[in-house]
Amino acid sequence: MIEVLMLTAVLGAIWWLPATAEGHTLWQLLSHIAESSIVHFQWIWNRFLLNPLVF
Repeated sequence: MIEVLMLTAVLGAIWWLPATAEGHTLWQLLSHIAESSIVHFQWIWNRFLLNPLVF
């Protein structure tokens, strides 16, 4: 039972408490990192892997 309460507290902290100086939560920070990683991967995929003339 206590484990469930601790897990709920940690997930709540990730979701609601600000983690940066700008007031972003850890969830928002991680989502921005994921979005930028996806955009970077798509750029690499489109620029190099789909262009046979690069190699």
